[in-house]
Amino acid sequence: MNKKLKLIPLGFVSALCLGALPFIAQSVSADSDKYYVYFMDNYEREEFELSSGFGGKGNNLPYQIVEVQANSTVARPSTDPSRKNYEFGGWYKEATCENEWSFAGDIVSKNTFIYAKWSRGEEEIIPEPEYVPPSTVLDESASNPYVLNSVMGFVPNGTILRVSNVAITRLIEHKDDIRPLLDYRAKVSASFSATYSEGSPNGSITIKADGASDLVITVINDTTNYQALSNDTYESKAKKFEGNYAKENENYHVMLAGSSSMEFWESYKEDLDPVIAYNHGIGGTKVSEWTNNLNKRLVYPYKPKMVVYYVGVNNVKEGESTNSIINDLQDLFNETHAALPDARVQYVLINKVPLESVKARWNDVDTINNWVINYQSTHSWLDLINPGPDYMKPTGQPNAAYYRTDGIHLTYYGYLIWAQHVKASVMRGLEKLRPSNN
Repeated sequence: MNKKLKLIPLGFVSALCLGALPFIAQSVSADSDKYYVYFMDNYEREEFELSSGFGGKGNNLPYQIVEVQANSTVARPSTDPSRKNYEFGGWYKEATCENEWSFAGDIVSKNTFIYAKWSRGEEEIIPEPEYVPPSTVLDESASNPYVLNSVMGFVPNGTILRVSNVAITRLIEHKDDIRPLLDYRAKVSASFSATYSEGSPNGSITIKADGASDLVITVINDTTNYQALSNDTYESKAKKFEGNYAKENENYHVMLAGSSSMEFWESYKEDLDPVIAYNHGIGGTKVSEWTNNLNKRLVYPYKPKMVVYYVGVNNVKEGESTNSIINDLQDLFNETHAALPDARVQYVLINKVPLESVKARWNDVDTINNWVINYQSTHSWLDLINPGPDYMKPTGQPNAAYYRTDGIHLTYYGYLIWAQHVKASVMRGLEKLRPSNN
C-alpha cells in the first residue's frame, strides 16, 4: 500500500517531490555559470505517485527541469505535456500565461520558471443526475382526497401557518399554483388545487379538492417562529441572504449550510458544476442556531433536494460539552428530515483543525464524529463526508498547507480537497434520489 503525502503545492515542493532533481528553491546550480529552467505543468493535479512510494495531491508540479548555460537560450521540451480534457497551448513566462516564451530569443539569466498554457478541449459532460420530485399520489383507498404535511417545511398549527420572509416571497411568486411549495399527497382521482392570496395579516392559502371542503390557512410572517441569533453579525448576514432571494431560485437544488468553512467556499459553484447549489454558510454559527433559526429562514423555504451541512466545530471551540453537541446534532438531523422528508441530508464530519482550543479536544471530536457515524448507520437519508484524514500528515498532525494562519479556516489547497470530497458525495447522493432508487 502506498504511503501518503497529502499535498505538495509549489511552495512546498522539496527534493522528495523532485527525486534526484535539484532542490527547487536553490538560487543557482553548483556550477555558477549554469542555471535551472523549470517547465511547470501549471494546473492542479488530483493525485500523483513518486518513485519513493509516496503518493499525494499536488499543484503546479514540474513537467521537466533542465540545466542550461548562463545567458543562453533553452530548448523547447521534445514532447508536450498532456492533460485530460485540455489542449496544450504553449509555454509562457507567467502562470497567468500572458507572455509566450520565445525559445529562439529569450535568454536565461537566472533560475527560471516557464509555465504551460491550457485551454479546455472536448470534455466529457457529466450531467447532474436527474431528479424527479416525489410523487403526490395517495392510495385510492385512502379516506381523504389529500393530506397536507407542511408548506416549505413549516407545519400549520390548525389553520394558522407562521413562516419566514423568504417563504412569504415564494408564496407571492407562486400564488396562482403553490403546489410545488407544499409537502402534500393527493389521490389520483382528486382535482386538487392550492393558491395564495395576499391580505391581512399577510395572506391566506386556499386548498380545494374534489370530495373535501375547502381549507383556508391564514399565513403570518412571524419572526417569533424562530429563536433569536446570538450575534448581530449572523443576523445581518441572514437578512442579506433573505434580501438576495432571486426569482430564478426554484425548488429541488442543493443547499450548502453551516459555519465558516461553508461561507468561505467561494468557488463552490464551479467546484460543484453541473450541480446547481446555493451557499448560505455563516461563519461562527453553531448547530442549534441552524436548527432553531437559520434553517427556517435560509434552507426550508427553498425546498432543496439535498442539504449539505458543516457545523459543530464552533461548538467544540467554545467549550460546549460533548453530550450537548451530540444532542444538538441529533436535533439538527431529525428536524431537517422532518421538514424536508424527501430530501437527502449530508454532513461533513468535524475536522481536527490545528487551532489550540480545538486541538485540545481532538478526543471529543472523535467521540462526536463516531456518534454521527453510528447515527447514520440507522438513518438511510443521511450521508457523511469525511475530508479530514486528507488534511493530516503521516505523523498524525495537520498539514499547514491546508489551513490559514488562524488554524481553523482552509486555504486554497484545503478547498481543493474539500471540493473533491463534497462533490463526490453530492453526486452519489443525487443518484440515490433517482426515482428507481426511492
